[in-house]
Amino acid sequence: MTERKEPEYSSTPRARRGNRRATGGSAVGGSEPRLAGLTPSATPVEQSQDAQRDEWMKAQKPPHYGL
Repeated sequence: MTERKEPEYSSTPRARRGNRRATGGSAVGGSEPRLAGLTPSATPVEQSQDAQRDEWMKAQKPPHYGL
């Protein structure tokens, strides 16, 4: 039985083999495709209401929050 030799430590990483992207690296143009069963993104009116709520929530934080 041959002994397995551990690779020596190197501070530089080894070169990667092949393309690691799931899409193959092609550029996507245009808007995102619509997927069945998913709700569409929030409209600007909904986003502004969310922003107002976020501002209110920030004002409600106690002074020690985030320390």
